[in-house]
Amino acid sequence: MNFDEKVHVGNVYKRRKTVLNGSLFKSGIAEWGFERPMTKKQVVIALFLLALTCPAAEAHHLWVIPSGQELSVARGLAPDRVDAYDSRHVVMFRAFDRSGKKIPVKRAEKVDQARFSSEGAPAMAAVVCEWGGRVNTPEGKKLLSKQQALEQGLKVVSAFESIQYAKSVFDHRIEWTRPLGLKFEIIALENPKDVLPGEALAIQVLFKGAPLAGCQVGAGKDKALEKTDEKGTAEIRLEKPGLQVLIAIHNVPVEGRSDIDYQQFMSFLTFDWP
Repeated sequence: MNFDEKVHVGNVYKRRKTVLNGSLFKSGIAEWGFERPMTKKQVVIALFLLALTCPAAEAHHLWVIPSGQELSVARGLAPDRVDAYDSRHVVMFRAFDRSGKKIPVKRAEKVDQARFSSEGAPAMAAVVCEWGGRVNTPEGKKLLSKQQALEQGLKVVSAFESIQYAKSVFDHRIEWTRPLGLKFEIIALENPKDVLPGEALAIQVLFKGAPLAGCQVGAGKDKALEKTDEKGTAEIRLEKPGLQVLIAIHNVPVEGRSDIDYQQFMSFLTFDWP
């Protein structure tokens, strides 16, 4: 199965002094040691490095809430805060049984949240959302395109395109190690039910079907992120019972566009535990 969608790429650059998370980056990107004048490639790399300093905890979570045969795509801070959003940003939704076979779904006409009905109770669901442009400013991230931010008089440190993927598991009897084919996907290498409180769950991160080394991974609202090894694997400690939200973040610098500097891919794996 392949759920990849085409996403265009591009680049923009502006040098300015900014403060992110209390760290002063004098003259914008100059502290990374590039000689003036900078090439376009150096600009892209520098803004990509700057993007890595933006805290992942500020990002909205993406997950699916089941209620019998009804499935709601949730955006917010799981599990307590669910925000309204434009449901047109949900560009793909699939439901599956325990064997990984797709279950037919029907989309409901909702404006502030994407909802689906399925034929039978699904074991898991997958969703892709394209949220469009975002900007990083000296005051933090803003849910605005670069053009909207500039029209409001904001100082844009960097601009990016936000694309999120989520896989929500409702039945622990699935084949956890089998990828669904998402472009950016977190795979549990064991059944979380077998992980005791305080122990770590082994995961692997795939990007375009291949293991992704050096990918930032974490859980829930925890700001402490780890990085995957050369095989794309990492261990995430499970401690608090309830809905678990595992997160992976991958920023890709881009060229050829004036509205963004990079694409931010985020992937979520959610399940109840223990």
